[in-house]
Amino acid sequence: MKPHLFAALLATTALPALAAPPLAIERFEPARFTGTWYEIAKYPDWSQRHCVSETSAQFSLTEQNTLTVVRRCRTDAGDIEEKQGLARPLGGAASPRMEATFAAPWLQLLPAVWHDYWIVDIDAHYQLAAVSDPQRKSLWLLSRTPHPDDFSYQALLGRLTALGFDITKLTATAQP
Repeated sequence: MKPHLFAALLATTALPALAAPPLAIERFEPARFTGTWYEIAKYPDWSQRHCVSETSAQFSLTEQNTLTVVRRCRTDAGDIEEKQGLARPLGGAASPRMEATFAAPWLQLLPAVWHDYWIVDIDAHYQLAAVSDPQRKSLWLLSRTPHPDDFSYQALLGRLTALGFDITKLTATAQP
């Protein structure tokens, strides 16, 4: 391949990555993230394919600076499904870049069961948050209440659009 063609190809593949804003938030306080969060919207996700409504997550901080999570949802069969999970920071204890798993503890030794869980947006009062991965393939919008106020929700959508997310892919999560 000619050098100038190679340089042009390299530039066209690298520029989108350089143009994308930084993804994870700069400052994160894990203790403030603990408690109940309601899923208000998400990109469709195979791991939650049976969840049709009432999805929530209860986070607790451990002494090892990991977050335990209990995810609950109402399934398409009408039952409440509950899964136990774990989110651990990548880097320091207050890193917004985490990896999470809902695999059984004995499987957690396998790297393949861990998935990126990055806090990409959170308001100053820790009432609305967005979680994704570095490639922007997943997205969950979380709220401390089942029905956040529309102004705050629209502001979150605007910030996510500025971060390069396709908000048209979001599906709303029915909450009671």
